[in-house]
Amino acid sequence: MSFKKMAMVTFFLGASMFVPLDYVWAVEYGSDEPLSNDEQNLLKTPLTEILRRQNITVTSVSKQAENIKDASAAVYAITAEDIRRSGVTSIPEALRLAPGIQVSQVGSNKWAISARGFNDQLSNKLLVLIDGRTVYTPLFSGVNWDVQDTFIEDIDRIEIIRGPGATLWGANAVNGVINIITKNAKSTSSTLITSNVGNLELGAGVRQGGRVGDFYYRAYAKHFNRDNFKGLDNQNNNDNWQSNQVGFRTDWDKSSQDSLTVQGDLYGITEDRTLTLPILSAPYSQQINDQEKRSGGNILMKWVHKHSDISVSSTQLYYDDVNRDNPSVLGQISHTLDFEYQNTYAPNETNQIVWGGGYRYYSDNLRNSEYFIYTPDSISENLFNAFAQDTISLKPEVLFLTLGTKIEHNEHTGIEIQPSARMLWHANEKNSFWGAISRAVRTPNRSEDDVQLAVSILPPNALFPGSSAGYVSQIGDRSYGSETLMAYELGHRFLPRDDLFVDTSIFYNDYDDLRTLERGVPYSLANVAIPLDVANLGRARSYGGEISVEWEPIKQFWELTGSYSFLKIETDIDPSSTDTQLRIDEGKSPRNQFNLRSHIKLPHNFELDNILFFVDNLPSIGIDNYFRFDARIGWEPIDGLDLSLVGQNIFDHYHQEFSAPLQSSAAVVPRNVMLKAAYRF
Repeated sequence: MSFKKMAMVTFFLGASMFVPLDYVWAVEYGSDEPLSNDEQNLLKTPLTEILRRQNITVTSVSKQAENIKDASAAVYAITAEDIRRSGVTSIPEALRLAPGIQVSQVGSNKWAISARGFNDQLSNKLLVLIDGRTVYTPLFSGVNWDVQDTFIEDIDRIEIIRGPGATLWGANAVNGVINIITKNAKSTSSTLITSNVGNLELGAGVRQGGRVGDFYYRAYAKHFNRDNFKGLDNQNNNDNWQSNQVGFRTDWDKSSQDSLTVQGDLYGITEDRTLTLPILSAPYSQQINDQEKRSGGNILMKWVHKHSDISVSSTQLYYDDVNRDNPSVLGQISHTLDFEYQNTYAPNETNQIVWGGGYRYYSDNLRNSEYFIYTPDSISENLFNAFAQDTISLKPEVLFLTLGTKIEHNEHTGIEIQPSARMLWHANEKNSFWGAISRAVRTPNRSEDDVQLAVSILPPNALFPGSSAGYVSQIGDRSYGSETLMAYELGHRFLPRDDLFVDTSIFYNDYDDLRTLERGVPYSLANVAIPLDVANLGRARSYGGEISVEWEPIKQFWELTGSYSFLKIETDIDPSSTDTQLRIDEGKSPRNQFNLRSHIKLPHNFELDNILFFVDNLPSIGIDNYFRFDARIGWEPIDGLDLSLVGQNIFDHYHQEFSAPLQSSAAVVPRNVMLKAAYRF
């Protein structure tokens, strides 16, 4: 280990030792009701005690509130306090705090994020939701992280399921589910003003909340400007990122049986880009500088009705609009309308049943270029689904069996069935064990069915003497089928004492029918020299595990949180395949990664937060392993005013995290130092 890294670790651990014993800290968690005195006292207890007292719940595993120790899945919750004390300003950066999640920054405005492997700029095996609204795009498969934003102080928690969640959430919840949950408007009834300024980013926001009788509301507006990153050649990467966004949320408890939530967002984004695109004349590629503008919005309504003490239903409806204008590559206008009904029913003391169904309508209108040609250039699609899951108490409070399945019908592959079986065993007060077997599918997208995408140029005379230059193009195929996964998981949660909590999970994933690109018969129509046809000739196996530990060496003053993840992927292709991409995908996710966080409460309302990350190398795209050290010093000089000095990547001038297609150069992640202020009144 170099001297610099030794100094980094020494500072991280050494600074954490000087902890005074005469201060007590309290954290603010989002809640549905104003906090009582008892609840205020509860918030002063250690995190592990909160877990043991069954006061932290998650909803993403079973679509109903349950204690995290009762979840038969590898689930992790990033809390509002975790986000605040990390000093991050975006959702992708917050996801670095979770075990088993691969987060790589591609540039100023782009990330590659996945769970348990197959990471890419548009990772197609991870389903992401914001308050139950899916943000997975059917055009490319994946998530455009640069347009997924909210007032970050309004996030209550980010629930992360590592492993399949398809039985309840449906197709594309293959390697994991991320559900970003915002606070109820009841807990944000104050005024909040935020700002941050640093060497990379300038931002500001305001949020106003209030109450009229049983009607609670909030509205926010925010702006930020993130500067260009640089490449390995120290040249400007031309990826400046500006965003303006407004939104609101209302919560109305109409009666003891009914509650209604309505929320929405509008955004406008401008991104500079430098692209490397193929051309038919020497040198057969060109760099172009352009500017992409994105705008859109969404509105969601959710009504919860309590039929009786044993039956509760929810009805959710949302609409999402996306407008993407990139004159050099692709223009997009798309609309999504989604409806879902869910009922939770307990017919007896043994069974807890969750069932429901939904419908989604998607349409788009695309403006083609010579690089992206979609045929047809506009479509409309319908998706129908139904699901049911029964949690059976085999031995009350001790042994539970959960069986369920989701059935979907889409217009690409027809009917898809995604069942799962899960077992949970509370061996004693300190030990819980769980296991699961699940099937999940990743359904085709528009770019696999309908696209002709220029990948590169075949120079003159390459096909035969006298042949002209032509495109090598990915060609969509409507016969392309779904990718499938059979997943096997085991987990153990251990509370050896009140100040220590250990959560461990291991998995084995068996993938089939993975996407490959097969070299077709050369031809010269429309300057296409070699077609790369989309096919399902790939297979893979992956295995690994994650362990997270939460420890309070000095109760109520010093917390340590750490996690380690191991991942091994082995890919294989059919003997008839000519694909080379799947082998590259195998090496895009780190085999080893860990993080270690220290949170300290200091005298005079000061806080010290340190985070050390390690990410292993990505051999197939030439990325070296790296350490990253972040630190925050926080101070609350008066009630309601929170000041922070945040440093990210402190001990490195820069490092590279990923490399993606179409980039003109390999962007590097620089050191970032910023001042943050938040005033609540």
